[in-house]
Amino acid sequence: METVTIQVKGMSCEGCQAAVQKAIGSLEGVVSAQVDLQGGSAAVDFDDLLRLRCADRSELF
Repeated sequence: METVTIQVKGMSCEGCQAAVQKAIGSLEGVVSAQVDLQGGSAAVDFDDLLRLRCADRSELF
């Protein structure tokens, strides 16, 4: 499993935070997502196979 931290702009409340966390968490290959409202970021844990599938299509993180 790998973890990446991404910047998330436009969140202004806990409802936004929950919606972003739910959306990221529902993506294929994502194991978990922790969204930080104050920091404007999300730590995303994803399956190693996702990186391999993306690399095969020349889509790198």
